[in-house]
Amino acid sequence: MKRKNKKKMQAILFNLMSVVNICIFVVVLLTVFVVIFNNSMNMIKKSRLEVLEQIGKRNEIINNVVVYMADNIFETLGSELISQKKDYEQLTKGMDSVLDQNSRMLKKIQMEPTIIAIMRDGYEYYSAGETKENVGIIKNSMWYINNFTNNEDEFWTVRFNVEDNIINMKLSYGKILRDNNKEYKGIIIASITEKTLNNVYADVSDTEKMIYILDENGKAISHSIQSLVGNNLYYMPAFFDNYGKNSSVFVARNTKHVLLTNYYSEQTGWVIVEEIPVKSLLKSYSIIVYMAIYLLIFSTTISFIAVYYTSRKISKPMADITNKMIYSSENEFSKIDIQTEYREAYILSNIFNMTINKMNRLIEKIKDEERNKRKFELSFLRAQINPHFLHNTLFSIKCLIEMNKSEKANIMLSNLMKTLKMHINASKEFISISEEIEYLKNYVSLMQNRYDDRKLTLNISVDDDLLELYIPRLMLQPIVENSIFHGFEKKVVDPVININIDDFESSLIIRISDNGGGMTTEEIDNLWRNSYKKNSKFKQIGLINIKKRIELLFGEENGITVISEPQKGTEVILKLRKVLQEGINGTDINS
Repeated sequence: MKRKNKKKMQAILFNLMSVVNICIFVVVLLTVFVVIFNNSMNMIKKSRLEVLEQIGKRNEIINNVVVYMADNIFETLGSELISQKKDYEQLTKGMDSVLDQNSRMLKKIQMEPTIIAIMRDGYEYYSAGETKENVGIIKNSMWYINNFTNNEDEFWTVRFNVEDNIINMKLSYGKILRDNNKEYKGIIIASITEKTLNNVYADVSDTEKMIYILDENGKAISHSIQSLVGNNLYYMPAFFDNYGKNSSVFVARNTKHVLLTNYYSEQTGWVIVEEIPVKSLLKSYSIIVYMAIYLLIFSTTISFIAVYYTSRKISKPMADITNKMIYSSENEFSKIDIQTEYREAYILSNIFNMTINKMNRLIEKIKDEERNKRKFELSFLRAQINPHFLHNTLFSIKCLIEMNKSEKANIMLSNLMKTLKMHINASKEFISISEEIEYLKNYVSLMQNRYDDRKLTLNISVDDDLLELYIPRLMLQPIVENSIFHGFEKKVVDPVININIDDFESSLIIRISDNGGGMTTEEIDNLWRNSYKKNSKFKQIGLINIKKRIELLFGEENGITVISEPQKGTEVILKLRKVLQEGINGTDINS
């Protein structure tokens, strides 16, 4: 058919673009809205980060004050505290004096830290705001007991104490006292109430927001929900991986989404976190959001209807071709009818038919190559009988006859005939395991009669229910032959060959092992290389032939493995797919 009689899809696509252009206006409106919304969200994120930064700066002041109190006492009275000959009364007055001097200054900034000193020699000190009971709670806590053995010089912790029979929490900074030998002597603990930290952000917190402060271990040292103070809320490396440092991101929290903002203080190592539900952020944008949603639904509906009818008109011929292609592939790649409505469909259907012709020719070619390859494998298998072996065996029989050992000669001749029969009558590629075992016994018996000085023992272990399964013909004989001629090349006392046949799920696992001279790792590697050079050993050809036959018949997931060490014998492991008797038709396999 002439080219001018074919319609081009390009013309149809041009009409489609006309419809798409109508939608561009809607897209532009939505884009503008998204840009405005994103800018607004970025401004909110920036403002929340600035608020948390201010909270962080205030926390740094609190942190510095607490650390200063402990360090001041450490520097002023540290040597007296660790002294073995201390005046307890005078030391207590000194502690009170240092605390009074600092308290007058700290009251001006509305902070009143408390001090506790606990020495291993029994001396204890606690300032106003602390009690003897609190000291006992500290001495029974694990973090205090751990100070005896760890190497920390300072640390922060959240602890529970009792004031007026009410249990509350304090944030404590510990300063360890050690002597010149680095031996632990005691601790100075400066503390503030958790409410001190809570008051820093109370003015920016409400019922919808949640603000909390995490220490460097992810423990909440302050929280707008009091019951969560002292709990480990995060593993900090994972927290920073997920949310970053000094960032503001949207995250899922159970059934809702929140804006999670965090500020990391380099000085204190604390992280101030704020969580605001997205729902509360979007309240002021709800009208714009609803308008954008309605507009999006409307424009999408119109675009969908237009594109649907237009694309249907364009795609129908292509859909027809596709359906015919599917039908063709399901019916041995037959040709399809030539499409004439569109030029592109006409060319495509023509090219498909040409491709089908090429594929069918290639398939026939591959089938022929596979048949020839299988014939070659079987021919190679039949030709694998060693002429030198045959000559020596016949010569041994001749000698036995001349020595009037006719009975033994008759046994050898009978075994030889059975052995040759296996090669000559190799019309079928598969035989039962019982037949292969019978052949192996004849072959080994022949070898035993040929070499009187070799008391060769063949042990075969196989379950009766596996004997009727089928394996490729002459799969085991080359391996046994290798053991006899190469594994036992140097005389071995009581040579033994063990054959174990087991099943595992849908596979047969056959292990052929001997107690011969074994091989080095290099010799094992060389088994699979240069197999057809003149100087190659027969065992290389035999093993490579077995490997190729297994891969050809069963696929590369099956195969052969050789395990050996010098003077420790050799083990050859075959993995084959199970083949049932009724699944064999010539050389076809069904399992």
